[in-house]
Amino acid sequence: MGLAQRFLRGSVLNLFEQGLRFVAVFVMGPIMVSILGKPDYGFWILLMSILGHYSLLDFGMSASITRFFARAIGKGDEGELSILVNTSFSILLKIGIGALAITAVCLAIVPLFGISEERVVIARWIILLYGLYLGAGFPLGVFRSLLKSQMRYDLLVLASSIRIVLGNVLIYFFLTKGHGLITLAVINASAGFLEYAIVLFATWRSSSLGFGYNRSLVDTERRSEILSYSSVMFVNSLGKRLRSAVDPVIIAAVIGDVSVAIYSIGTRFPIFLVDIVGAVLGGQLLAVFSQSQGKTGSTKDSIRKFIMATRVSTIISVFCGSSLIFYGYQFLQRWMSASMGSDFQISYQILSILTVPYMFALMQYPSVNYINSLAQHRYLAITGIIAGVGNVALSLVLVRPFGIYGVVWATFVEMLLTYLIVYPMIICRLGRVSPGDFYVRSLAQPLVISSLILIPFFALAYPFREANYPRLVLLSTIQFLYFSPLAFFFVLRKPERALLLSALQRSPKSI
Repeated sequence: MGLAQRFLRGSVLNLFEQGLRFVAVFVMGPIMVSILGKPDYGFWILLMSILGHYSLLDFGMSASITRFFARAIGKGDEGELSILVNTSFSILLKIGIGALAITAVCLAIVPLFGISEERVVIARWIILLYGLYLGAGFPLGVFRSLLKSQMRYDLLVLASSIRIVLGNVLIYFFLTKGHGLITLAVINASAGFLEYAIVLFATWRSSSLGFGYNRSLVDTERRSEILSYSSVMFVNSLGKRLRSAVDPVIIAAVIGDVSVAIYSIGTRFPIFLVDIVGAVLGGQLLAVFSQSQGKTGSTKDSIRKFIMATRVSTIISVFCGSSLIFYGYQFLQRWMSASMGSDFQISYQILSILTVPYMFALMQYPSVNYINSLAQHRYLAITGIIAGVGNVALSLVLVRPFGIYGVVWATFVEMLLTYLIVYPMIICRLGRVSPGDFYVRSLAQPLVISSLILIPFFALAYPFREANYPRLVLLSTIQFLYFSPLAFFFVLRKPERALLLSALQRSPKSI
């Protein structure tokens, strides 16, 4: 199977996984808010935001080793791959041990945050459970990255789907029986360990490298290369974390836990938009670019793939982002008004504001993977950390006079400046892409044509929107059936249409 077929298969499977996640959120969101109440639900979201910072302890290793693994696979060098796998495992094992030590410190300092005694007990249990789960995930992440670099998303999606379905079924059962946040944490951590076990078994069955850790294959030179690359990825992820994970903490500190719940509902769908584009063009793009460079030793073919991927990303982002704004009010009204009351309107306003900059960011989703594959990602990291610090500073300035909207507008301004001005300059300079190819053919052309296709549909469908699930599903289905063929013939170029058709037909032609 060529790269085109593996890429398409990975995209479809990842979309299935994201659809499953959406269904889980769609079903469980109102139930959790209703049973737990907005204060406890807000407290849960706040804890998850704080515990999400554990991912920073990865220090950029996941993306780094996926890139190195994929290049070795592109070269067909199994010996090199074995060295990289064992070297990466040795690094991540130490990080996992460090994560457990940090968990112990966090357990000790919980009372210092001034929360009630009851919530101190709850927070400690949740931190302990998630600390064990996330700490174990670092060394085991090597096997996930190995499957990603081989583009075995069928196995990854299978493991994730089992965790999502089983976990949410158990959460629904126990919440409706009167259990609370600690039980919720036990279920999530247990389902996560089950996913780890499935990934381990899948790697053992699908890989020819062997399963045991061989200390003699740990290479100090490779370790230095991996750490050098991952350190820059860490700075980049830190900048993104300052945007996405600090905002709820600022809102909780200044406004309160209830506002965190409202903010979380409003930002959930722009973030879900990120997940959709990531499902289609995410980790597999880094593998495609890296495998291509490992195979040919040239960036020429990668530039062609990058331009094509950016055009596709723009089409998807325009379709999904505009649809989110168009249907969002009625959907939130139907979904959350029973448990949130009129607060759903604030969540929709947050959704509408943030969807716009997220759309522009996601149009350039392939840019990050392309620059990462070239190991030129330090410039993105510098940009990301400056933007993240700026976002936090602006949020702190605006949150008191403008409340929750101050935090939202701070993110809006920072993202537009980053993704409309700074990122394009970096891509054109470092990626050896001409401004005409990037600005006009990759972004502007598909953006304008896709918008012109969608505007007539939105104008005709506007009077028919209702806070009714069947109506919204029907309209969105008609929109997809209307948009897809028009985008295929009028937005995609002839080589792109031919490549897509060849992938669908499972021809041997590679991307």
